[in-house]
Amino acid sequence: FEGFVEYLKANDGKLVASTIPSNVYEIFYAWLRKEYGVEFSTLPFDSAADTSMAVQNGSAHFSVGLTSVDNARIQAGEIKLIAALGDTRWPVAPDVPTLQESGYPDVMVATILGIGLPKGTPEAIRQKWESALEKVLQKEDIVDKLVNLSTEPAFKKGDEFKDYLNELDTAFKTMLGK
Repeated sequence: FEGFVEYLKANDGKLVASTIPSNVYEIFYAWLRKEYGVEFSTLPFDSAADTSMAVQNGSAHFSVGLTSVDNARIQAGEIKLIAALGDTRWPVAPDVPTLQESGYPDVMVATILGIGLPKGTPEAIRQKWESALEKVLQKEDIVDKLVNLSTEPAFKKGDEFKDYLNELDTAFKTMLGK
C-alpha cells in the first residue's frame, strides 16, 4: 500500500480511478485525497465488474472494489490486490493484509448485507429469522459459495450487527474528517 501511495504522489493529478458514484469507493477516495494531499480523477461506472475491467483495459489506473469475477484474475496475477479495505483479509489473497493491520486503524471500507425487520416485529419472529440465518451460514456449501463471490460470511445478531454498523459509520466519519 505504501508503494501505491508513493505512486499516487509521484503522479499527482495524472491518475484515474474507476468508481461507482455514491458508493463506498468515494469514501476511500476522499480519504486518500485528504490523508495524502493527492488528486486524481474518477471515471464512473454502473457496476463493480465494470470498474475492475476499466483497470484491466487501461481506462483507469486503479480501483477500490473488486468482484468475484476477479478472484481468478487475482490468483493468476493479472490483478494485484494491494490491501483489503474491510476488517478481514480476502480469502483469495490471504497474505495481503488489511489496511488496519498495516497501521491504519481508522480505515475500513466495507459493503455489507443484512436483513432488517420492521420495528415492533414480535421477538419470536425475530429469533426465528436469526436462527434460520445462523444455520444457513453454518452450511459449508453456502459458505464456499459466498467466499467464491468475494463475500466474507459473518453472522451477527441484532445488537452485534447494530454495533458493527456503528463501527463502520464511525470509520467512515473518521475517514471523511467529520
